[in-house]
Formats: sequence, C-alpha cells, structure tokens
Amino acid sequence: RRCTDLPCLFLFLVQVVVFWILACRAVQQGDPQHLVAPRDFRGDYCGEGNLTSSSHLALTLNLVGSVDELMRMVLCQSSDSLGLTADQKQQACASPSSPAKSNLAVALATNTASPAELARQLASTTASEAFGRGGFFSMLDPSTWLTAASEYSNAVCVPHCGALGSSSTQSPRTYHYSPPVGAAWAATWRSHASQMPTLAFEAWPYEVCPYNERYCIKFPGLSFSNESLAGNCVPELTSSAIHA
Repeated sequence: RRCTDLPCLFLFLVQVVVFWILACRAVQQGDPQHLVAPRDFRGDYCGEGNLTSSSHLALTLNLVGSVDELMRMVLCQSSDSLGLTADQKQQACASPSSPAKSNLAVALATNTASPAELARQLASTTASEAFGRGGFFSMLDPSTWLTAASEYSNAVCVPHCGALGSSSTQSPRTYHYSPPVGAAWAATWRSHASQMPTLAFEAWPYEVCPYNERYCIKFPGLSFSNESLAGNCVPELTSSAIHA
C-alpha cells in the first residue's frame, strides 16, 4: 500500500494552517460584538468613536426616497413655466433609479394629491394627513415597503431609546429643505428656489441625534418604546397614524 493523494494532503494541511492563522488574527484584532452591534446609515458602529455616547439605533425620515423625489417632480412639472433649458428639464424629469422612487412614481400616477402637497404632509408635525386617505403612506403598496425601507428611513445612533420621547434640554432643530448637493437637478432648483415650495422639518436636537439635521428628521407617525431590542429602539405607530 502507498499514499495516492500526497498533493491533496499537502493542500489540506496548508488550509488548516491558514485557517488557524486567520482565526488567531480575528481573535486578536477583531471584535465579535460587531456581528450584532447596531450601525448607522453611514456604517459607523453605535457606541464607538464619535458616537461613544450614542449606543442605540433609531429611525428617522430619509428624504432621498420621499421628499427629494417629490421635489424633483415639482421641478419637472414646473419646467415649462420656469423656462428651463433642455438639459435642465432632462435632469429634472429623469426616470426614477431606485425601488422607492419607482414605487412613488407609480403611486402618484393614480393619486389626486400633488407632489408638493405630499411633501408638505411629510413636513407636518402630525401624521394624520400622511397616513390618511390620499396621504403619502396610504398610497404606497405595503408589499413594497420592506424592499425600499432603507430609502424611506435613516438609521441613526442615539443615547438611549427613552431620550426620543422625553423632553430635551435643547430645543428641536429645524431643517429647511434644500436638494442634496449631489443631485443633478440641485443647481437648477437653487436658481429657482424663490418659486419652489418652502418646507421646514422638525429634527431631534443634536444631543439626541448627533448628525446634521437633514438626517435627524422625525419620522411621521412613529414613536419609540423606552425598551430596546439588541440595541435597536423599537418603533411604534402613534395613535394619530393608527386612526388616520
């Protein structure tokens, strides 16, 4: 008898050695807690680095899949009256490029409310209009919410879940809407800002949400329990949203 698979045996031993080298390095340099630790929309871990005092995760309104798209539609619909050039009109009327934006475009085709009115609903401090008949959330197909959830909400780190509903020592911030800098239609919007809808959103104070106010806008119709689940603040529908 003799060994017939010496090359395979050698490769197997090399694989075992490499496996243990990687395992040792993972133990020395890695952090198993990162497998379950909450991370914000930028990919940063809550409770670490600049977020040391913010160890829990909560949700805020993401303007990208909602208000930004509505405002782009407003600009597109106003392109003729504003006298936009062919290039500006093409940028403002470009086809949606994400699930949330596509769902929104389909829903608007059969909804009587204008994009400007729907954006105003999201800026309202009450959720009754946004969740009511003809409101922003009522016109969306619930089956698409999960696939586009990341574009309807931002994950942000907060000190603790109880801070979201308690009175703060600082006043809420206000975010005055402006298109994101990277949007192709942003420059056109700003040059005609006086003719565009004016929107102001209430945002959590910096001590609760340590980000720019654009990323700390309260999600309409959502509140959070004082308890968390694996560091995640559990969202709950408010009574105004439920009875809208």
